[in-house]
Amino acid sequence: MSIEWEKEFADPDSFSRFVLSGAGMSAAGKRMMCEENRGPCDMPPTLLYATKTDVNISLMPFPTDDYPAPSLFTKCLNDAYVEWGVPLFVSFLVEAYAANSLKNPDRWTPDVGRGELQRAFVDEADPSVSEAITCFSFDLMGTMSNVIMFYKYDDAGQPIFDDPIIEQGDAKTRGAIVDVVRNFLKFVNLQ
Repeated sequence: MSIEWEKEFADPDSFSRFVLSGAGMSAAGKRMMCEENRGPCDMPPTLLYATKTDVNISLMPFPTDDYPAPSLFTKCLNDAYVEWGVPLFVSFLVEAYAANSLKNPDRWTPDVGRGELQRAFVDEADPSVSEAITCFSFDLMGTMSNVIMFYKYDDAGQPIFDDPIIEQGDAKTRGAIVDVVRNFLKFVNLQ
């Protein structure tokens, strides 16, 4: 990590800076892990939890069929709250298969089931599905942002990232992880 990166990341005085710092950190981490592995390597899901005084980083276990992402994220948020208190900003950094709706707008909807994108990528070689790092972030006011960074591996097994896609959430945003976040915010804002 460069000194400038650490300085910027250590002082998340704005939500957008926090979001972009988290996305940049995950891309840098992915590159470093692939270099160390000398080829493709998956990063563990990561929680960034910024309070008034610190930015805390916690590696999370990979979701499984028995322990799906919503349950995992709920537990990690609750544990972080107990350990570090009320957050200013939170980000979940995860690797996933993601649909690029610009490539196939009629096929993919927000109601995609668990494993559908992986099957489309691996079994069907669907060009509208790619590997991606997502950085889903929120603040205490309920502002949500998702940065998606699609990537492919070069011949040496190193990730080559497309330009990030930044999506802003609103009251209509839905999904299992969004529900986890909204429930957490209800709890925290009642304290």
